[in-house]
Amino acid sequence: MMCGEDMSKRVASVIGYLMIMIVLFVFCCLLFFGLSFKRVVSLTIFISFIAGSLFYWPFRNAFALAEVTLLLIFQVLDIPHLIEFAQLDHPLLN
Repeated sequence: MMCGEDMSKRVASVIGYLMIMIVLFVFCCLLFFGLSFKRVVSLTIFISFIAGSLFYWPFRNAFALAEVTLLLIFQVLDIPHLIEFAQLDHPLLN
């Protein structure tokens, strides 16, 4: 029999594998339906953020930071829009 810690590691690895497979499936399906590359990337990143936050709740901020970084790398999001919509220029922050 497996102890609880070994079982939880195994379940986490299975969930991680399933998340990767689901994201890849969605990515391929969206490309097949004729969406642009940026739209496919943004939807894939959004779905992976939601799934990662649901399955790994204590690490939701790390997922958010990683997803915003990916959006910037793939040029789906630019710095001026990030600042504007994240309200980083809010008067209370100055």
